[in-house]
Amino acid sequence: MRRTPERSLVRSERAAPDRCAGAQERQNELWIGRRNAPNSVMPKDPSLLAPGGSRYTRLPGGHQEGWSDAFANVMRDIYRVIIHSADGHPSDSKPPAFATFEDGYHAACVVEAVLDSHRQGGVWTKVAALIGAAR
Repeated sequence: MRRTPERSLVRSERAAPDRCAGAQERQNELWIGRRNAPNSVMPKDPSLLAPGGSRYTRLPGGHQEGWSDAFANVMRDIYRVIIHSADGHPSDSKPPAFATFEDGYHAACVVEAVLDSHRQGGVWTKVAALIGAAR
């Protein structure tokens, strides 16, 4: 692995006479350098991969692989909080990794304070719902 001038993390492999490289910031692309043919960039698309490589892809071409895992993790956390709340058991002591209804309410209070400030000519305005809140 090495760093390129753009500071991206690159891993390259040699498969004579070709060379392949993948950059961390461009996870859906594989650069293929050839000595006897033009270089190319191959997108991550299961239909373009050999069977040995396509089994490691779970989503169709154009979709970032990590996105579905992150989405599933957030949905799992949401359902865990709902189930614990329904059972009468408090969830973890740490805050959830997703926005709650309380977070949405606080955001609406901030927007309301911004609008009040504008109506009053741009003066500093307190966010009433957050005064005294333990956050």
